[in-house]
Amino acid sequence: MTDRPNCENCAIPMRFVLTDIHGEKLRGWYCSACGLFKPIESDKEVELKFDKETILKATTTTALFIDDEMVVEDLTEQLDR
Repeated sequence: MTDRPNCENCAIPMRFVLTDIHGEKLRGWYCSACGLFKPIESDKEVELKFDKETILKATTTTALFIDDEMVVEDLTEQLDR
């Protein structure tokens, strides 16, 4: 069994879902109350340039607000098996 995280905005347990966002299928945690979606496969490495000599490589994770129509499948029950 996986612990379901609580939504940062609503403090209710989030659901684990499959979404379709502009043709890209993503799995992640979703709050149906406020629409917050935190994909688990969206970590990207980016380079941040502060000046000509300083470059910082960072990994970022994006949280999105989506509509219920973008949720293709609710996978939450599969986590409890």
